[in-house]
Amino acid sequence: MYLYFLIKVESQLKSALQISINDQYAGSSATDPISVAWNYAFVTFHCCGVYNSTDLSSAKKWNSTNKIPDTCCIVTGNFPDQSGPTDPSCPNKPTTGNSHAHKGCYESILDLILQYNDYIIGISAAIATLQIFTLVAAIVIARTRNKIRPT
Repeated sequence: MYLYFLIKVESQLKSALQISINDQYAGSSATDPISVAWNYAFVTFHCCGVYNSTDLSSAKKWNSTNKIPDTCCIVTGNFPDQSGPTDPSCPNKPTTGNSHAHKGCYESILDLILQYNDYIIGISAAIATLQIFTLVAAIVIARTRNKIRPT
């Protein structure tokens, strides 16, 4: 059951991410929230697209004269203050040496989440324990209240 749920969530998440690129990504200079979020991911996680840069070929709002956005190239600095590509030819001629075109953001973000997996499990277990304790306390209080009746 858990494995089925995990596979289903992963499939739906990848699909939603792909749809957001296809329907809303408008390039590295766009200011809309979806494009800014993707550009942040490209620069921060050193990735491009959901699976790789070919995902961007179906982006309807990106007026692509380049093969990849500047934010998929290797840049210096952090988003949004990053420099342009370290190799000016990168947007038109991306390689593994001058870009992150080969690496998808889904895997990069998943790696980040898995890096903190132990903390997530620990916090979830603590919250579950607290909820169980609270439920038991509520039951005890309710049963005690029913036994003591003012006369």
